[in-house]
Amino acid sequence: GDTVEAVSTTDILEQSERTVALLQALDNLPEPYQSVVRQRIFNKLSFVEIAEQIGRDAAGTRVLWCRGIKKLKNALDAEAS
Repeated sequence: GDTVEAVSTTDILEQSERTVALLQALDNLPEPYQSVVRQRIFNKLSFVEIAEQIGRDAAGTRVLWCRGIKKLKNALDAEAS
């Protein structure tokens, strides 16, 4: 039959800590990266839609997204070490 994997309190706390760290890193991300990343992740907007909001073209918005994600990863990696 089906097996149910138990989730420990430790697993839940570790996931919560990662979520808090991600949100803090996002809060510290400079503009316009923060807006682009937030719109893409939380509002599920396309690059065209975000570009219209911030007055840039879609290609430039995609570059901001890529750079913003890289900055987030670097911030999280720095925090973890």
